[in-house]
Amino acid sequence: MKEQDINGLAEFFQQQKDIKVAYVFGSEAKGSAGKLSDVDIAVYVDGSVSRKNYLGLKLSILGEISSILKTDRIDLVVMNNAPLLLNYNIIKFGKPLTSNEAERARLETKILSAYLDKKPMFEARTNAYLKKVAKAGLE
Repeated sequence: MKEQDINGLAEFFQQQKDIKVAYVFGSEAKGSAGKLSDVDIAVYVDGSVSRKNYLGLKLSILGEISSILKTDRIDLVVMNNAPLLLNYNIIKFGKPLTSNEAERARLETKILSAYLDKKPMFEARTNAYLKKVAKAGLE
């Protein structure tokens, strides 16, 4: 993604009162995007926005992002209702598009705390699955 695209997204998200934090993640954040890659964007929505309004907000944001990036290959994640592991990977590997450090710190602390609480369970599930695969093989 070009610097002007990042700047355009950052400027757009800074103007959105309902979006507290936004990230670019996935191959664009890692610098490994190819010609067929989509652009992965994550947003954390203000608590005053009802969950039933997420779809409309998401469609509106997608339209604006498509105009900025001049592509419709966009995957937009609303972090408020995304799985914990996805949110953890977004904050770990993603790049912030907003500059509200206090809000981002609160969000990342909340996600990291929840992840660390559940990490033993995630590891136990992974280990059990790996043992099962090692014993039975992949079919």
